[in-house]
Amino acid sequence: MQRCVYAIPKDSVFDSINIAGRNSPKSQMSESTLGGTLQDMASELKNEIAQQLLNINVSTFSMMPVKRNYAFERLDIPSGEQYVLKINYPFKGAYTTAYIVWLCILISPMVYPSFSAHSEMEVKAGSGYHSCCIIVKNMQRCVYAIPKDSVFDSINIAGRNSPKSQMSESTLGGTLQDMASELKNEIAQQLLNINVSTYSMMPVKRNYAFERSDIPSGEQYVLKINYPFKVSWCKFEIIVDCPKDIRISTSKTLLDPPVVVTAINLETVIKEKNNGNEIVTASIVCCHKAKINSPMVPSEWKKRGVLTHFSIVRKVGGISLKDLEKEVAERNSKAGTSTLALESSERALLNRLMIELNKLDSDVLVGHNISGFDLDVLLRRAQVCKVPSATWSKIGRLKLYSMPKLTKGSGFYGSGATPGIMSCIAGRLLCDTYLCSRDLLREVEYCETDAWLSLELMFHLSVLPLTRQLTNISGNLWGKTLQGARAQRVEYLLLHAFHAKKYITPDKISSCTKELNTTKRKSINCQDINEDDARKDHESIDIDVLHIDQSKGKKGPAYAGGLVLEPKKGLYDKLILLLDFNSLYPSILQEYNICFTTVERSPEGLTPNLPSSKIPGVLPELMRDLVERRRMVRSWLKTASRLKVQQLDIQQQALKLTANSMYGCLGFSNSRFYAKPLAELITLQGREILQSTVDVVQNNLNLEVIYGDTDSIMIYSGLDDINKARAIAGRVIQEVNKKYRCLEIDLDGLYRRMLLLKKKKYAGVKVLVKDGMPYEVIECKGLDMVRRDWSLLSKEIGDYCLRQILSGGTCENVVESIHSSLMKVPNRYMRNGEVALEKYVITKTLTKPPKDYPDAKSQPHVQVALRLKKNGHTGCSAGDTVPYIICCEQV
Repeated sequence: MQRCVYAIPKDSVFDSINIAGRNSPKSQMSESTLGGTLQDMASELKNEIAQQLLNINVSTFSMMPVKRNYAFERLDIPSGEQYVLKINYPFKGAYTTAYIVWLCILISPMVYPSFSAHSEMEVKAGSGYHSCCIIVKNMQRCVYAIPKDSVFDSINIAGRNSPKSQMSESTLGGTLQDMASELKNEIAQQLLNINVSTYSMMPVKRNYAFERSDIPSGEQYVLKINYPFKVSWCKFEIIVDCPKDIRISTSKTLLDPPVVVTAINLETVIKEKNNGNEIVTASIVCCHKAKINSPMVPSEWKKRGVLTHFSIVRKVGGISLKDLEKEVAERNSKAGTSTLALESSERALLNRLMIELNKLDSDVLVGHNISGFDLDVLLRRAQVCKVPSATWSKIGRLKLYSMPKLTKGSGFYGSGATPGIMSCIAGRLLCDTYLCSRDLLREVEYCETDAWLSLELMFHLSVLPLTRQLTNISGNLWGKTLQGARAQRVEYLLLHAFHAKKYITPDKISSCTKELNTTKRKSINCQDINEDDARKDHESIDIDVLHIDQSKGKKGPAYAGGLVLEPKKGLYDKLILLLDFNSLYPSILQEYNICFTTVERSPEGLTPNLPSSKIPGVLPELMRDLVERRRMVRSWLKTASRLKVQQLDIQQQALKLTANSMYGCLGFSNSRFYAKPLAELITLQGREILQSTVDVVQNNLNLEVIYGDTDSIMIYSGLDDINKARAIAGRVIQEVNKKYRCLEIDLDGLYRRMLLLKKKKYAGVKVLVKDGMPYEVIECKGLDMVRRDWSLLSKEIGDYCLRQILSGGTCENVVESIHSSLMKVPNRYMRNGEVALEKYVITKTLTKPPKDYPDAKSQPHVQVALRLKKNGHTGCSAGDTVPYIICCEQV
């Protein structure tokens, strides 16, 4: 592999060439003359850098003056095109070509130092696919054999008596080889017995001075044995000596291999002694042929030969071992195969689980909050139970020899896997269905069904094909996409785009800086927020613009966001039009050519002006490419076959998600491409565009705008006829869109009636069309009744009241109906016990561990969580939801 660094000289080494290049873009010098001149000008700088490289033990390198661009935020680097010094640290084959599909990559000090990529490869046509580990650095195991039968005695004695040997080096070498021939044959046979066919053996002189009494001390000749060893649990390993030996295939005929997907779920109990989790059961469900290029319907994967399952239980206190053995035998007999195993201890359970996982050779591990709970518990218990590394490391594909540091993580439910966990599962992808589907979170009771549901959810959401497409578009790692690293996807997309145009890209944000930024954000007072608020904050961190004063660490605008108009509050009983701009911020990038390369930033940090350059910037070009590719894919959808439609739909979704995510990296402080001035300029244009649209609608078309938010406006039509209302929408669209090249406003919805309460809080009867027939649904935005910390009874009453208000009835009838219903609930249904107990349940989220609440006594859900934890129940950590009922004493 090669490390590439650019040195930008402070002392204007290339100034005369740079100035001449700006004044006369077409150089008068020939390429060879220019190259020689640049080398001469850089000689002093090269000597200085060479010395610095030698100081850090880098003796092999190359340096070359090259022309590069810089257009980012560091003020100490001159912007624009210039000559800089490119420094490469080279690393040093027989060439064999193998077609592989790359899954993930790891650089880890916990295995013998290596750079390894994990993939799928087809061994023979029709024989199926197998896992494969590619090692980009040849490592060898070294063993010394000290012969017991004094093979080298005569040479050793002669060496002690006469330190300077009378024999030449070649003669001595031949003599030693002859003397060791019998020993070499014996060792060669032993190596073959353990499947080692490639090795080298050589007599060498070595010293020994330590504690083993069976090894003679002092200088002596011994046999040095070198042989390569497998660093992974994969069926095959390929050695690649140089990155240039790896080429991207351009073949269109290669088929995507199926992958092996295994869902894991653990059932644990909390022990009072150490307040930790202990594993009592483990379940795995495996799909042996999961597609990665298109969705799969249940009939494709829920069939014999494709799906298998296995569970392991262990003896716990109070349960007879004989009863358990009988139950296991009955279940296996009924299933006709071994699907349930009984182990005597937790250590034995862990050993059996790792062996079964290794047999499956999974490409993808799946589970609901598997990254935040199951894997952490699994590895920690393996550590406590002293499970050997040769066993626990089978959770991944690399042979690890020591357990990595298992940091605590954030402790928040669904917070993702820590670096230590990701090191352990290297070579396998991790699919956490909680991270992929936060809105579909459901609690289930039984361990054996958890694994099934995780697998089903993964297929239902088409997680593998969608994340693969996102990865292919952005050029990042598939495993990171599965972990929800949206900011990293955008970062890699931009890195590839700017690198292709010879730009020096911004430095990677260090983990210390990221942690500092995160700590500042967390200092915002959020002692106890409901689940929806917590989820919204958690999801928006890496993609939405954070309007937080980073320097003070408290709430406050870093810059103005989108424009939100003051709503004209009230109940509207005529048709309301909702119009919004398609992808407003990405479209602004294209409309005004906003980019690092086009916008001139002020050293004082003021909001910059719109660029005057007509040369398309990198960001607008990239955005245009994504939009055009999506438009092309959507056109193919119209004529594609049913199977192809599924694949193309996944592709267009991925393109849309990528395009909509690009703007966020500019305003995210932990982004490599963070540029507050650009983000500020984009939101400024967004505000001006929305206000301009309102002015056009009200002044030019004489229509009433009742509300607007960032990229959308609501217009009160005063009509009951849908066709006439649509005609008004058409006029608005035509009038607004003619002002722009890339910006487009469109009709997003029609509301029959609407209750507009305040900013971001409204409810309406939305008119939809299915199969040519209109129908109506009630849509709520921001109302308290959709909160998860309300009981079901409160929600039902709120829903009823809202339906009555939006029913279109007279004011008197609506008030009477609501009043009557509200009186019946407490006076009749509740007092007579006609309300089911489940309807009183309130669900609230823990934002921190229960013991960390300073006001725990005044928080009912914290009190319940503390009681549950005391009784040994799980599900009482930060991010978990706690159900409870408020009761009162009867007098």
